[in-house]
Amino acid sequence: MLSARRRLVAVCGESDPQTSLAVEIAIATGLGHARNAVLALTADGVIAIGGGLGTLSEIALALRNRRPAVGIKTWRFDRQQRTEPDLVQAASAAEGLDWLFARMT
Repeated sequence: MLSARRRLVAVCGESDPQTSLAVEIAIATGLGHARNAVLALTADGVIAIGGGLGTLSEIALALRNRRPAVGIKTWRFDRQQRTEPDLVQAASAAEGLDWLFARMT
């Protein structure tokens, strides 16, 4: 019986990535902000935590390409005075991971 194992992979824009200790695999693309498209198109799911315009572009690309995405204290989308339902908001990393993993199985 095969056991599924999830890994935390960082797709970095720099040539020499400085990553969190939690990251198991760091991929240095050298693409700068263009790496956001690489991330959104290769990820099974996306968790956006805080962030600026780069995070916003990652969220948009993930949602456009039908990847499950969840936000934690990040961007909210307001169209005609309502938050778009596509980006689920989680209160914690644990809640976000539970939501994401439930959609990836």
